[in-house]
Amino acid sequence: MPSVLSTLRRLCPVLFSLTLVLAGCDRGNPNAVTNASPPAPPASAGSESASSPGAGTNAAPGGTAPSPVIVKDLFQEDINAQEYQNINLVGTKPQPVDLPGGAWQLATGDGTYEMPLTSPGEMGCLAYFHNAASAALSLASNGAYVKPTVMTLSGDLSFNGNSATGFGVLGFYSALSGEHTGNVLANFTGLILFEDGSVQLVEKGAPAGAPVKFTGKYDPIQPATLTYSIDTTTGGISNISLAGSTSAYAFKSTAFTPAATAYVGVGGGGGTIVNATGLQLTAGLVVLPPVPASTPTGDTVTSPTNAP
Repeated sequence: MPSVLSTLRRLCPVLFSLTLVLAGCDRGNPNAVTNASPPAPPASAGSESASSPGAGTNAAPGGTAPSPVIVKDLFQEDINAQEYQNINLVGTKPQPVDLPGGAWQLATGDGTYEMPLTSPGEMGCLAYFHNAASAALSLASNGAYVKPTVMTLSGDLSFNGNSATGFGVLGFYSALSGEHTGNVLANFTGLILFEDGSVQLVEKGAPAGAPVKFTGKYDPIQPATLTYSIDTTTGGISNISLAGSTSAYAFKSTAFTPAATAYVGVGGGGGTIVNATGLQLTAGLVVLPPVPASTPTGDTVTSPTNAP
């Protein structure tokens, strides 16, 4: 029997021209952004001005000092609400950690149309980006929080569609193009994940170099954690990993400047549906433990040579 979400998508396609949906939760990735509440604040870390963030931590491997979590969102805004209630990601605040203190804004897309929540057993808790849409959160210093120079970004991304050109975006925006901007790469610097597991660097809205293919078995339906670190002093990117892949991601860049990283962003494009089941931005360099050599077997599609 078709799901309620599938029936609604068939009957009401106009509602699916864009969007961001929140629902109940499921994670199977060992390196996924976790649901645990953050421990007590750690010692200070570097910033673009002076002092560092002071709430939420992420335990580093090997017993080293934890790093301050700047933003952590498990996309559970409506986890206790009735099924199928409409809600937008835009306008909500990250939970459980939001040191900058802002709310998610529309970065690109056709609007912030509400979407029906799926039942917790159908898709889990997630932010849902349909066709071409992305959301962003300001990282501007605010009160005791000062934007760090070195940050590590992690996101749990999966796909709920079948598009040879579909991709998810995880990175930063210099400015927000806003409503009726169908190009999710406008003002974007960061990494994109294609529906076949390939990863590509994007600088100021343009692909930089060729995608790196997934080594192992990639299942686009299962959330996979994409992680990397940036340094806004040098503009560099490092510490890149995608759960389940043994590929070497040796991207080089000088584009991650303070201006280019004004907002942290997540979304999807290329005519597919991208799910984000967790996002975390941490001050400093956070190195994840080695990822498994393979993930559950999944069908692959041919990767495009460049993003749309």
